[in-house]
Amino acid sequence: MSTSRKLCLVLLFGAILATPLAAQIDPLKTSSGEALGTYVPDGTCTAITDDAYDGTIGTMACLTVPGEDLIIDGVTVDMSMNHTWVGDLVIKVVSPEGTVSTMMSRPDFPEPADDGTGCCGDSSDLIETSPFGFDNAAGDSAEVMGTTILGTEFVCQDDGICSFSPAPDTGPGVDLSDFNGENGSGDWMVCVGDSAAGDTGDICSASVNISGTPPTSLIDVPTMSYSGLALLFLMLAGVGCWMIFRR
Repeated sequence: MSTSRKLCLVLLFGAILATPLAAQIDPLKTSSGEALGTYVPDGTCTAITDDAYDGTIGTMACLTVPGEDLIIDGVTVDMSMNHTWVGDLVIKVVSPEGTVSTMMSRPDFPEPADDGTGCCGDSSDLIETSPFGFDNAAGDSAEVMGTTILGTEFVCQDDGICSFSPAPDTGPGVDLSDFNGENGSGDWMVCVGDSAAGDTGDICSASVNISGTPPTSLIDVPTMSYSGLALLFLMLAGVGCWMIFRR
């Protein structure tokens, strides 16, 4: 057998062996990033019943926020509202799976229990035009919301502090990591309760911002990087060998 024919057979045999090996290492995998679940206000606000909070979600004013089909690895919350005397308020977030996490519980008032009794927290106010939010990475605790300004001034607008780390006090939950590992698909609720008489307000908008991965996070994407090249080489080797053996 001539040297050229031997070389042809070696190349052809090598390409045949390489093809299944390349097919095993070839698949390109990609994973998803983040998404948002957002409540878009319709121009109206939802009234918070004065002095109704007793520790239950049923005594709070809630906005429903659509979620995303992601396995959660991070959550932040943004909202806007009007209310006098922020120290009356408790804010909670409820996930589609029913997990309740307290974002804020009557700032500057160390309540003995999460039941709406006792008086009184910080006297500063909230206004719809200065939205605020909750983020585990925020440097200011929700427990000190409004404590650096006067009772006639507005959180965020007058103190420039608009992001707070959750402070549940005696309420359920630790922080926004309470939702990690859950599926974010479904309806979330952002709820506000009022624990003392005489000061009123409403909740106007809310968003739940979710980061995570899809339940099936790996997706096969067609590629020519390995198996495609191996098959191409096999075809070329076959054509070359066919031409050599015809000579």
